Amino acid sequence: MPSLEHASASSVSGADGGSTNAVIVTGRRNWSKKRKKKNKEKVDNNTSKDVATIPRNNSSSNIVQSSAVRELRQWLLSQPHLRGVRADDSFLLRFLRFQKFRSHDAQAVLDKYVHMRTAHPEWFRGLDIRNPTLRGLMTSGYLLVLPGRDPRTGRRVVFSRASAMDTSRYSACDVMRAHILAYEALLCDDDVQEQGLTYVFDERDINWRHIAIWSPGEISKAFSCCERALPLRHQEIHFVHLPWTMNLVFQFAKSLLSQKLRERFQTHSSFEKLAEEEEEGGEGDKEKGFPCHMLPEGYFGGGSVSLEEMIRLWVEELEEKRDLVLGLDQMWHGLAAPDQRTSAAAAVGGSEEAEEEGGVLEVVGSVRKMENGNKAGAATATSGNK
Repeated sequence: MPSLEHASASSVSGADGGSTNAVIVTGRRNWSKKRKKKNKEKVDNNTSKDVATIPRNNSSSNIVQSSAVRELRQWLLSQPHLRGVRADDSFLLRFLRFQKFRSHDAQAVLDKYVHMRTAHPEWFRGLDIRNPTLRGLMTSGYLLVLPGRDPRTGRRVVFSRASAMDTSRYSACDVMRAHILAYEALLCDDDVQEQGLTYVFDERDINWRHIAIWSPGEISKAFSCCERALPLRHQEIHFVHLPWTMNLVFQFAKSLLSQKLRERFQTHSSFEKLAEEEEEGGEGDKEKGFPCHMLPEGYFGGGSVSLEEMIRLWVEELEEKRDLVLGLDQMWHGLAAPDQRTSAAAAVGGSEEAEEEGGVLEVVGSVRKMENGNKAGAATATSGNK
């Protein structure tokens, strides 16, 4: 069994920090100055509440972080059921930052994270960008992270094009593996751990086939994983061009999430609206709409960088972080043998599927009725015109 301390803090931090420098250039300096000024105001008002966002070169912050990391590491080493888990600073800090340095809560999320990885190896293990299926989804433009950072917040932006996912080639499991690969790679960045992510989903041309690939159990697992098990802050979630027939599915999906996360979901009829509309900022102030100059060339307000070049940069970043992501496969939860763990995972998946099946099928039936009714109405109108 690999040692719990098989990765040192200095080696991992260096690998994490250096892998994205070539990609993250735009606006970094200006954003850093803005962030330091904002964080200074937070420290003056309430140091303990906002310690997760204090600049890392602040001496008092370093003391708090060092103490919290040491406490979490000691707890981790005392847990015999958490095996092969990294104990370096960079890895432990993602859980502490996620819970704003509340040690007990960070312990709970770390335990849940390792349990989720163990219970669902079909989603979490072997997340290799050189795998043809994962690479195909990334190079198709279905999922990428835009170069640069949102100048309003300093966050990375996850961009997804639903219609780029070929439902005849890829399954829901493939889609989830692509998302988790992206999230695990992004979590190697300290700034992502602190600031979280912004999401923009282009839902143009999405159809029933894109929804039908998801089983009830997979829907339940997906939301449980993304909100409760991954130490990642989902800050802004934008859906653009969402068809009205998909609205029931959208509302059902939101119902599986916490109220806090539901409030971060926003729908926009077009990218023009995405750029124009204002939303409440984290401090209660109004912020401008999404900076569409970050989008690929050809989109409303898009910059001069082509989609193909953005995909190339994103795949390059995933290649740089490949060893770190694959290294996560060494950890597992529990003392059971591998075959016993696989059986337990199957039992968990089956119970989740049974629990959620009624709600999903009810939504599915409603959407189909609406679509059929719409088609019938169109056919009647055509016949009448004749």
